[in-house]
Amino acid sequence: MQIKTFSEFIIEARSKGSYVPIRPLKRKTASALAAFKKSKFRANRDDVERVDDDNRTYSDTSHPHHNVDIDTDRNQATHAMWNLPKSGPSRSSKRVLYLKALKRQLGGTRTRKPVHNIEIGDKYWNTKNSSHQLVSRGKSFFNAIKSTPDYLKRAGAKPGDKVAAAPAETMLNTTETQRNQGAKKRADIYQRSSRNRFSKMDPKTKSMIGTMRH
Repeated sequence: MQIKTFSEFIIEARSKGSYVPIRPLKRKTASALAAFKKSKFRANRDDVERVDDDNRTYSDTSHPHHNVDIDTDRNQATHAMWNLPKSGPSRSSKRVLYLKALKRQLGGTRTRKPVHNIEIGDKYWNTKNSSHQLVSRGKSFFNAIKSTPDYLKRAGAKPGDKVAAAPAETMLNTTETQRNQGAKKRADIYQRSSRNRFSKMDPKTKSMIGTMRH
């Protein structure tokens, strides 16, 4: 079977009456690349257009109250593209500020190593606010973080790869201040408990970056 070029695919799709949104895609790509260039964050068109939808590399459900999922981005640029501010006023300036902050967290973008995203989520949302389970939930969360280096190895992470985590609020139906405090407490636990040497959570990226160790 002959492999078609992208242009040939577009021509064939349009001849069959299919809607192919070329202009919005180009506009989106140009806008993202402009933000990368302005922030001096190394990226190319392939990084911006080929952001994988399904990049899950490992899942663990052994902890009583939490699941651990690891998604792997090909490199720092695809990781950044996933998290770029999508809309709202001053989107362009927010994107540049986000990329500059992320670049500092990553320690530069000269090497194109993968970024492994750790997500520790509650198994049962209906018990998240249950006061009588706070101790057992805390132990479950602590043990899940301590186990992440082993899970990262199973996900294919190698020494030197970057690891990202975005701690979320600990309780539902609370004020914004309480949610921020909850996220900060979780971030502190990440720093104390994980062997990946996470940085402090950055207020612009709302994430922590660590490095995979041996």
